[in-house]
Amino acid sequence: MGEVYAFPSADILGIFVLIFLICMMYSGDFAKDKKMQMYIITVCMTLVVTILEVISIFLDWYPSKDMITIAYVVNALAFAILFLIPVTFGLMYNEKLKKKKWLIMAPAIAGDIMVITSIWNGLLFYIDSNGEYHRGELFFLISLICFWGMGVILFVHIDVSKEYDKSEKTFLWLLFVLLFTTCIIQVIDIRFETMWGGVAVTEVLYYVFLRETGLKYDAVTGTRNRNCFEMEIESIHPGDSHFLIVFDVNNLKKTNDTFGHAAGDALIKDAANMIIESYRECGMVYRIGGDEFVVIAPSCSYEKAEKARKNLLKDIQEYRGDYSDDFYIANAYCKFDKSKHKNFRECLSEADMKMYEDKVNSKK
Repeated sequence: MGEVYAFPSADILGIFVLIFLICMMYSGDFAKDKKMQMYIITVCMTLVVTILEVISIFLDWYPSKDMITIAYVVNALAFAILFLIPVTFGLMYNEKLKKKKWLIMAPAIAGDIMVITSIWNGLLFYIDSNGEYHRGELFFLISLICFWGMGVILFVHIDVSKEYDKSEKTFLWLLFVLLFTTCIIQVIDIRFETMWGGVAVTEVLYYVFLRETGLKYDAVTGTRNRNCFEMEIESIHPGDSHFLIVFDVNNLKKTNDTFGHAAGDALIKDAANMIIESYRECGMVYRIGGDEFVVIAPSCSYEKAEKARKNLLKDIQEYRGDYSDDFYIANAYCKFDKSKHKNFRECLSEADMKMYEDKVNSKK
């Protein structure tokens, strides 16, 4: 959508890349996950905007009085969808954003209204009598909404990346830098058609990231899975000082048998979220069985472990009051001591024994 005749090679390449990406996402089980369905919607919206961007550029190449209405529709629709892309991406992941979705959507909705009214008042953009596109006096508002969208993506990025390891966080930051750089270049100078090619590449790389991390993470709870736990245990150096904190969710089988597996999944997800929030400062959470979790805590202390346990017990009490009187997450921890543990599996066995004592005591 520019006033100069730049050939949209990056946009055209982006269209093919996005079509290829959508085909890949629908070819496997990726589309079955509700969260990933939101990502597919985001990618489809990006594809539509990129196509409209190319159409707009070609309309600028061959301006015509007969194409003024089409030019208005193409540009207005592109801007309107553009404002919604960060919203769909944000709501895909973040529970905090979902609770405030109308607040998050407000700038996008306001932007859409301004874009539509700009067809008549020309404040954001206008098409002259020859059919050529021009930025309006208040075009900077579109830039502000774009920066707001970047802020939403950044907020989600920071919040979600807490659950990833260092290499995964680095990869996500590089993706964000790529996205921000390609977008800001085009916002500043429209002669450089970098935005949608950069967005397309970012979305493909993010899909690869999701597939790769999907092999490490549990589909229900979002925690790392048993395979990831086994690899981490084997990689820990015997001289390292670690805490192993184990958990077992009471009455999961009873919930499954009484209310169905959907209720059981909801229960185990709630339990996982409690553990994640309580032990965030201690280490990473792994789901190693149906109702069993482990936290590997490399930078922990007895004080931190006890503080986290108190937070967990507080969350359990609040959950009991809202949902279930007999809900409990049995828990215990053990610090690896090379003088009495031959390896980390012995440390894990000791923590398991303590946890089952807590489980028994919780039922008295």
